[in-house]
Order: sequence, then structure tokens, then C-alpha cells
Amino acid sequence: MSPLLRQSLNEEVSALDNLVELLRGPNGCPWDAKQTFQTVRLYLLEESYEVVDAIDSGDKEGICSELGDLLFQIFFLASIAEEKGDFNISDVVRGIREKMVRRHPHVFSDTKVEGADQVVKNWNKIKKTEHKTKDEKQYAIFAGLPAAYPALAKADKILSKAEDANFSYDMPDNIKKVLAPFADIKTEESEYFENEMGKLIFAIAALCKSRKVSAEDILRKTNAKFMNEVCREISIEKQEE
Repeated sequence: MSPLLRQSLNEEVSALDNLVELLRGPNGCPWDAKQTFQTVRLYLLEESYEVVDAIDSGDKEGICSELGDLLFQIFFLASIAEEKGDFNISDVVRGIREKMVRRHPHVFSDTKVEGADQVVKNWNKIKKTEHKTKDEKQYAIFAGLPAAYPALAKADKILSKAEDANFSYDMPDNIKKVLAPFADIKTEESEYFENEMGKLIFAIAALCKSRKVSAEDILRKTNAKFMNEVCREISIEKQEE
């Protein structure tokens, strides 16, 4: 980054911080002033999805605009925290910078890696050490998974973390029969597989809607059950060692 561009960045960041402070101040916007973490969380989620939509559409101007909306939410939440004496935007920036340095030892120290796969493995190992909790013995494997994560995206993360712990998902026989035709689709037919699986997932959502139940809530409950199952199995293995 050139010195001129860096100066511009510093000025714009400072201006945005001042803008948020003004909006929440006594002479600012009454609506902005009364917002809390709880009321803003929905907008944060919506803006995140809109960034993804813009990326999927390939709209470069849209991506830039939506990233700005998301960045505003980050500054806004940091401002709320600063008013409460919890942390400020500088703490947020410093925290993520230090974390990225910590999780890239192959760049910032003498750790050697052979390809991207090993980078991911090292990343996950380091991440586990950062999430020490009271429930560490049982739940360290799933540390860092946001409770409010969309259920389908969370299921993918849960399965990946379970695989890292050498725990395989045992698919029920009745479900295997339903999915057998999809499992037989050849690897080179990836586009066909995605189309068919998309139809299946959509059909499941439609079936749930017809029964007046939420597919999101159902999957969220199943995620929790699977996580408990993994933790229980790991706990038993440790007792047997």
C-alpha cells in the first residue's frame, strides 16, 4: 500500500469512527442512540448475507457497497461497547491483527508447512488452544462455533471438526436408502450433483413448511444432538485410556 493510500485509509477510518460517535451522541440520531448489541445483531447478520449475495452475483460495485454496510455495523457495535467501557474499535483491530499473526506461524515465525492443507491443520490446532473454557474436556472440539450460526452452515463446520477428532458421522440406514441415488453420482458430474442436492434440500424445507415446522430449527436441534454425541464418545474414550 502506498503512503498516500495509507494516509487516505487512516483518514477514512477515523472519519467513520467519528460519524458513529456523532450518530449515537446527544445531538445525533434518536434511533441510533437507543440501539444495543441485541437489536443490532439482526442487522449484522443481514449485512453479512448481503455481502455473500453480492459476491455470488459478481457485482464488484455491490461487493464494495455491502462491505461498507458490514464495516459500519462493526464500528457501530464497537461504539456501543466503548460506551459501556468494555472495549473499543482499536481493541477489535489489534485483536484480529494479533490473532492472524498467531495463526500464521509459517509466515511470522520459523514453522514450516507443505501446502494449504497443512496450513489449515495448524490453524485448527492453534485455534483450539485459544478457546480454553470450563467445558474444555468435553467441548473444546467445537470451540469457536457461534451459537447463532445458520444451522446448515453450522452442520458443515460441526462435521469438519468431528472429522478432525477422528469421529465419523454414522448415517442411519433409512436415510442411506433415500440418499443412495445421490451417493452414486460420479465425481465428474459435480454440477449435476449440486443441482440434485439443491432440489433435495429445498424439498426438505418445503416439506417442513407444509408441516408448519422450521427446517432451520429442526437442523439446529439435530446439530446439538450430534455435538453431544461426539462429546460423549470422546469422554468415554478418555475414561478408557
